[in-house]
Amino acid sequence: MDGINWLIVGVVAIAGGLGATARYLLQKRWPAVGTRIPIGVLVANAVGSLVAGAMLGVVLTGNAPAVLAAIVIAGFCGGLTTFSTFAVETVQLAQAKAWRVSIMNVIVNLVLGIVLAFVSYGLCVTWLTSAA
Repeated sequence: MDGINWLIVGVVAIAGGLGATARYLLQKRWPAVGTRIPIGVLVANAVGSLVAGAMLGVVLTGNAPAVLAAIVIAGFCGGLTTFSTFAVETVQLAQAKAWRVSIMNVIVNLVLGIVLAFVSYGLCVTWLTSAA
């Protein structure tokens, strides 16, 4: 494991802890209830995708160092977003025979996350390159 900056690893871990704490609070604020789309996880995934896309745009335009992307995307957004909880909650909806909601949960999480990442990336790149 040559070339690993352990200070950066520590900062990424702290950022991940902050993201996970934010997700926990979102899940407490909007818990999965019955056969409805779990809003807490949806909000966490959407916000994480939005922030990650924007951070990618900032770094790729040369307006921030790549290490910041590691801290924000791998750390904070990695802790904030969750594929495992999304998957388990989708399975729970299917087990409750809420098939339509289960399918909608998959579609909404995936489409919203990808669209928000693309849009925030594009807006950041456009804004930062036009300002230069």
